[in-house]
Amino acid sequence: VQEIIRLPAIRGAVRFWWRALYGHDCGSSVALYQREKGVWGGAGADPSGGRSQVDLRLRVTQVPQAEGGVVQASESSALWPAQVSRGPSGAVWLARHPPGVRFTLELVCPVAQEAVVRNTVRAWILFGGYGGRTRRGVGSLTVVDHPDEWLPMAASRAALCHLFGADLWPAVAGRAADDLPLLRGAHLRVGKPVATGREAWHRALAWLQTFRQGTPVARHPAPKGKSRPSISNWPEADKLRRLEALPPGKQWAHCPRYDGEMAWPRAGFGLPLAGQFQRYRRDGGPALEPQDFELHWQREGRFFERLASPLIVKALPLATGEAVPIALWLNRAYPEGGEVVLQGGDPRSGRSAAPFDRLKSPSDPAYFPPLEAATLREAFFSWLSGQTEQVAP
Repeated sequence: VQEIIRLPAIRGAVRFWWRALYGHDCGSSVALYQREKGVWGGAGADPSGGRSQVDLRLRVTQVPQAEGGVVQASESSALWPAQVSRGPSGAVWLARHPPGVRFTLELVCPVAQEAVVRNTVRAWILFGGYGGRTRRGVGSLTVVDHPDEWLPMAASRAALCHLFGADLWPAVAGRAADDLPLLRGAHLRVGKPVATGREAWHRALAWLQTFRQGTPVARHPAPKGKSRPSISNWPEADKLRRLEALPPGKQWAHCPRYDGEMAWPRAGFGLPLAGQFQRYRRDGGPALEPQDFELHWQREGRFFERLASPLIVKALPLATGEAVPIALWLNRAYPEGGEVVLQGGDPRSGRSAAPFDRLKSPSDPAYFPPLEAATLREAFFSWLSGQTEQVAP
């Protein structure tokens, strides 16, 4: 059987979810490291070492044949890193494994750690996944044998509390959010159960896709008789038009509606964020628009490319065999002193900095009404409220 599931990757994933479950009890990064090392072992470079109390054993039992070809439109935003190229006939995708990979994972630990280890694995199964793009639902997991021991009967707060033996969600009094993603203080909204995990995944992805690019609210609908949607109601495109100097006597294809104070609200969904403009009008003529862009972040003059999204959209498996689309916003602050900025080397970068979670400037109108919210999380979850039920907080 081809080795596509590996123990080092699983160990890294469960350690992440251990921190999300239990990191709120640690008063400092040093205390967190020491406690984590006591359960899962120390890094190889750590002179104090420390063997893990948890032994993991893996057996891959089924690997469906890898497939390429067509990707459903609802999946393309989650799978875009696997896109090799795009041509007149559509996108070309890397080969990938369809649903159905099966493996047996055995964990051996001291009795004193059993409850912690079980809950950590449960959190990984329910909220995480295996491989890349797990925060967009790729690599989601379920349990085939004895699912009632690992999965909730319903996507409700009561069912999750019963499964974990505790309430996962109350924020810790007196603890401000920092750069450690936590379940305590997180926000969770869920949709209705559906028959398959893939259907639940598509619904969760659709929430985010519609919020970011859907018509008629996030973007103007296509003109009559045309298929391509019109201008975005988010401010990023106009901010780029304000940054870049127009050639003399020329006009942008779309006159900016937002002002010149920088705001990059969709950076809150994770970085890097790349984008490009249409180069041709609907009549086939050239369209004058700014250059392509990529957003990173900086702190004290140092550029950073990546920042993981605090939002997870995926299928949560149920013990009934059904699945539920979920949107989970982990309790995590943006980097202290950090700013969203165009990537280093971009000549526009020096004037592009904006704070995280600035959705628009104070004088900007909200062409997209959710941008009146104070934070991107509030904007997204308020918009989602009519389609979902609140589980946490």
